[in-house]
Order: sequence, then structure tokens, then C-alpha cells
Amino acid sequence: MDAIGNLLSNGTVQTLVIAAVGLIWAAIKRSERYKAWATEQHEKAVLAVEAAVAEVYNVFVRPAKMESPDGRLTDAERKQARELAARGAIAYGDSTGVDVEKTLGQEYLDLYIQQAVAKAKRGG
Repeated sequence: MDAIGNLLSNGTVQTLVIAAVGLIWAAIKRSERYKAWATEQHEKAVLAVEAAVAEVYNVFVRPAKMESPDGRLTDAERKQARELAARGAIAYGDSTGVDVEKTLGQEYLDLYIQQAVAKAKRGG
């Protein structure tokens, strides 16, 4: 026990302990800031998808439905609308400083588009 007391009374050891505690505290704070930043990026990416879906609806889907005899999109038109929404979301994201593909995941981008379409159809 005396050895530990002698060690902790050493100025160099005290400095190292204080520095280690400071580094741990800084890492915790950085982690909280990173989580807040990541959450903000995710929210911006989702907004970019929703904005793109709204624009594609107004510019492409609505006119295509009006020209269609049954008021519905063909499979090819639905595919084109999804592609336009994905490109639009990526462009909106770029303009607001968020990488939509990286933030949401390229493999999930179509899912977010589907969710935005469903939300828009519900009036949300």
C-alpha cells in the first residue's frame, strides 16, 4: 500500500493520471457530439429523400398519371420515378452538405424512398 501511495505522490504520475482522465472525458464528449452530428446528418438525409419524392411526384408522377388512361403508372414509369427520386435525394443532400448514400446506406435508399412515398400518400 505504501508503494501505491509513493507512486501517487509522484508529480509525474499525477500528471499522467490527470492527462488520462482528461483524455477519457474528451473522448466521451466527442462521442456525444458525434452522435448529435450523426443524428442531424440522418435527419437531413431523410428530408432530402422526402423533398426529392415530392418533386418527382409533382414533375413526373402526376403528369404521367394524368396522361395514363387508367390514371396509374406503368412498371417502367414507377422504376423511373424511383431512380429520379434517388438522384434527386443525392443532389439535395449534396446541396445541404450531407452524403445521402453514405448516411442512409445505398442499399437502403430505395426503402427510404418507399417510406417517403407512403408518408406522402397518407398526407404526412
